[in-house]
Amino acid sequence: MSSETSEATAATGPPNPVRAGSGPSSRGVLTVVLIAVFVDVLDANIVNVAIPAIQRDLEASNSAIQWSLIGYTLPFALMLITGGRLGDIFGRKRLFLVGMAGFTLASALCGMAVSPEMLIGGRVAQGAMAAMMVPQVLSIIAATIPPARRGGAFVLYGMIAGTANVSGPILGGLLLKADLFGLDWRPIFLVNLPVGICAFVMAARLLPETRSEKPLRLDPLGVVLVTGALLAVLYPLLQGRELGWPGWGWALMAASLPVIALFVLWQRRKQATDGSPLVPPSLFRLRGFNGGLVVMLTFLTAIIGFFLVLTLYLQQGLGYSPLAAGTASLPWPIGVTLAAIFISNAGAAPKRIVITLGAVGMALGLLLLIATIEWAGTGLSGWHLTPALLIGGLGMGLVMAQATHVSLLQVPGSDAGAASGVFNAVMQAGGVVGVALIGVLFFGAVGSQAGSGSGAVTAELRSDLAAVDVTGADQDRVVTAFEACHRSRMDDQEGAAAPRGCPEALAAAPAASRDALAPALTDAATEARAETYTEAMQRTLWWNVGLLVLVTALTSLLPRGGEPQTGTGPQTGGEPQGDAEPQGDAEPRKDGEAVHAEPGTGTGSGVPLPDPAARPAN
Repeated sequence: MSSETSEATAATGPPNPVRAGSGPSSRGVLTVVLIAVFVDVLDANIVNVAIPAIQRDLEASNSAIQWSLIGYTLPFALMLITGGRLGDIFGRKRLFLVGMAGFTLASALCGMAVSPEMLIGGRVAQGAMAAMMVPQVLSIIAATIPPARRGGAFVLYGMIAGTANVSGPILGGLLLKADLFGLDWRPIFLVNLPVGICAFVMAARLLPETRSEKPLRLDPLGVVLVTGALLAVLYPLLQGRELGWPGWGWALMAASLPVIALFVLWQRRKQATDGSPLVPPSLFRLRGFNGGLVVMLTFLTAIIGFFLVLTLYLQQGLGYSPLAAGTASLPWPIGVTLAAIFISNAGAAPKRIVITLGAVGMALGLLLLIATIEWAGTGLSGWHLTPALLIGGLGMGLVMAQATHVSLLQVPGSDAGAASGVFNAVMQAGGVVGVALIGVLFFGAVGSQAGSGSGAVTAELRSDLAAVDVTGADQDRVVTAFEACHRSRMDDQEGAAAPRGCPEALAAAPAASRDALAPALTDAATEARAETYTEAMQRTLWWNVGLLVLVTALTSLLPRGGEPQTGTGPQTGGEPQGDAEPQGDAEPRKDGEAVHAEPGTGTGSGVPLPDPAARPAN
């Protein structure tokens, strides 16, 4: 054996053959890793509802608050690929435990923050530790759950992720309202402590240790290149709307292209020299993986963008509280859950067809939402939203679970962590692009519809003015000032968040009428804002529908048949699946065949460990 291989083996520890099925139950493994998924997705958006309380308590500037949000998202997205590959090298259970412990400690730091800087530091640590933990989830599922039950595991993964995404505002609103122990906003972070400790203990006891069966080495240059490329793309997207899309942002995104090209060339060279690239190029020869990434990137762009505009519409436009907005969204996770039940009972339904039906269902749900908003207008209630959101949730549940399954089904067990890291990074990129793209479209529509919104209330405002004897030229001045004030508020995204009357319009009224006019102007401003946001919401939803139609077309990139090829997939036993040709030279493991795992931990990477006696000596 060469010294290079010996060094890599020493780094990862020698894999030990154990019999498949001797470890913990699939249920225990799933429980642990899905807790991690729920906590991660929840923490990504639960902070939004506490922004006013945090800003007031810590005397934080708008910039500091913005960085408390980006501080989680950016390191999380940047380190996912690296975190996934580290799991392949050093052990997925080990990285999961490191990530869970670090995430829990970082949550405590956030909950005890006494300054904006301390909060930002805690959020950065949270994101970095989540990037160590989250990629291990899908790779542990792929490496330890038998193929016959793996589809159900991915269904639960999609259901938990979808539910957590909507539950953030609800749970955050409840915790703020409860004001536990007089701690105000801090419990939204401190609640992670008991959950994290329990999950850590369960993971230490229940998770089997798995890693690549091939000796792998770290790829520092690959880490630098891929991190730099992602940073060049994601940072301008995260900050662009806030900074007015400066020229340097576009230049930075353009500069990412040669960095990506260098990364690809370097990965090919690493594969040829020592077989230890950060992202194995062979992954991109798998049709299921490639097609799944494209579908999920487009799908997440549409769905995360939709959640953004729905929240803005309900809270900023219609004046819902965070808790009321979250409660109104409840039909969505209910739909996701119903979709999980359907998939669990659907047997071997072709996954490409299910994904297509899910995207079509979501598009129909959003079309119904457009029609509902048109019908209800500014009097929209949570009950009005129920049918559309329920249908949308059903569609999302079908897409998330099956697209995840298809994307990872062909991946070799030795590369499960790398594939999971890439998959999660693409999902994060889709979310960031969705927020940037749909956010720009929505706020652009808000600005363009400001005149229509103020025009909808002009007649009633003139009636109120006439009732207090403001007529003729005085009335025209007040109305003109009101319209200008409303347009200014709608163009200013921060000002549009909570307009309260129009002081400029009130100043234009005769002094003797101002006290009587103040309530009428406040009501007019509120109604004009609701009208404007309603128009903007309808226009923006058509873009979301268009993206979902694109998703249905992109499903043609996925493998045909009931299952994609699985010849190289991270299987742990069971019957062959699919009708496409296998890739590579690996064969599915037969029952009872040994796999790589730590002593006494049960199933491993799912890739057969050849009989040592049959291995030629070096």
